[in-house]
Amino acid sequence: MRWRPKGTSWWRPICTGETTGWLPRHLPGLTVPEAQVLGDLEPVFRWLETQPEVDPARIVVMGFCYGGGKALQFSLRNHDLAGTGIFYGALESNPAILRQLPGPVLGIFGAEDQAPSPEQVEAFRAGLETAGIDHEITIYDGVGHAFVSSMAVIQQGGAPGEAWAQFLTWLARVIG
Repeated sequence: MRWRPKGTSWWRPICTGETTGWLPRHLPGLTVPEAQVLGDLEPVFRWLETQPEVDPARIVVMGFCYGGGKALQFSLRNHDLAGTGIFYGALESNPAILRQLPGPVLGIFGAEDQAPSPEQVEAFRAGLETAGIDHEITIYDGVGHAFVSSMAVIQQGGAPGEAWAQFLTWLARVIG
């Protein structure tokens, strides 16, 4: 299984500190105010869209846990994104706010998670539906928070492998 689609460029703005190879194990940005984090992402997005190998109409943002919540918040402020991928993280359920999303949303969550809980995920889904936002929300049974934790875990299959395959399929649909 490929970890990223052929022909895509990836930028990981928050992956600093000790890593598991591709996912952050520690995020020092947790103490940085949200306005600063989101403000820091904007110039990087603007730089990315000027790169010759990047089609500006095909840029999505995606994150895990803390990064999933920040991906959603960044999408609510940047109307040039093609889509938003969220692997757990802080959610928004207000349709008036969600209406601002620029493209489709993929949400991957665990049924055993409490941050966000399945009830919060369902409120998010309802908010997206009311807002008329194209979305694909999946709650995987038998897993909790951060169940997609490494390529080794993904390659073992089960919910992590299915979730990653779902992300790649969604990504192909959104950016073709």
